[in-house]
Order: sequence, then C-alpha cells, then structure tokens
Amino acid sequence: MTEQERRAGQAVGVTVHTADCPKIHQPVATLTSTDAQYALVKDASFTHPCHPCQPCRPDQTLGILKD
Repeated sequence: MTEQERRAGQAVGVTVHTADCPKIHQPVATLTSTDAQYALVKDASFTHPCHPCQPCRPDQTLGILKD
C-alpha cells in the first residue's frame, strides 16, 4: 500500500506500508509486491520521495536489505 504524505495540503512524499499496517491514516493506493519493491529501491517514477513505514517495515517483508 502507498500513502501520500502531505504537509500544509501539499504532497511531500510517499510511504509504503504492508496491507495490515495499523499506521495507515489516509486513503491509500494498492501496489503489487513487484511494484512496491521497485518503488522502495528505485523510485524515479514517483514524483516525491518514497520510503518504507518504520513500524510495519514492508522493505523487510519484501526481502529488501539496505545498508
């Protein structure tokens, strides 16, 4: 799932969540696992920065290891 981050009504980034994350606060868009992996590793197609939710850690669930 992706959740757009907003500050003062402006989009500032995207957070990727697992489907069962309790920290989702806004309407979300669904992604396939392949699209989520791509978004977290190489987010050039996203207008804003993309990062994993820290509580649910979709990057770890998807097998993405970062230094």
